[in-house]
Parts: sequence; C-alpha cells; structure tokens
Amino acid sequence: MIKIADVITLKNNQGKEHIYFVIGKHGDRFLIVNATSFKPNKDSSCMLNSTDHPFIRKKTIVNYGDALTAKETIIEKNISLGISRRLPPIKGKVLERIIEGALKSDAFPGKYRVYVMK
Repeated sequence: MIKIADVITLKNNQGKEHIYFVIGKHGDRFLIVNATSFKPNKDSSCMLNSTDHPFIRKKTIVNYGDALTAKETIIEKNISLGISRRLPPIKGKVLERIIEGALKSDAFPGKYRVYVMK
C-alpha cells in the first residue's frame, strides 16, 4: 500500500536509480517528485542533504518540474517487477519542506497544486 511520505526509486534507461518522494494524493493518483544533484542554475526551492534521507549522500534539490502522477497499482507493479524499490519513508518535517518548496517553486506544474493543498 502506497502512502504520502513513502519513498521509492525508479530506474532510468541506463539502470541508474533515482529517488522519488510521494507528496500528495488526489482521487486514485499519487503525486511523486524526484531529487537530483544540486547545481547552481537549478530551482533550489527545496534543498535536501544526507540527514533528510539515507539514500541522499550529497547536496540535493527536489526537481519539481518533473513531477509525475501514478496510480497505486502502477507503483506497486513497478516495485514487483524490480523497476522500482521501496525505501524508508521521509519524516513529517521533510515532507512539509518538500510540499512548501513545491508551492513556492515556479517549476512546479500548477495542475498538481490540488494534490498538495489542504
């Protein structure tokens, strides 16, 4: 069962894993955002580091421009097929920072605001 604050990985075409945070739900779809290495020219609305999650090992930003939605059945299927894997969830304070970052980021698609608004 997928929940808000869950963390998963997705493999890219080269087999490299990328971390994704489940930050919202609307209807039967979950909103996930990924993290990427910090670069000065990227949106830094939410910075993360190794104390925020064990998978993170260096200065990282949340990549709101690549936010995705998916049904729970698809996420679970990807996990069972080995395309994704489940990691320890993020703590509430980290989730709050990621959501706050989404709401102030120009890169966060407006159509996804409904997933994170209370």
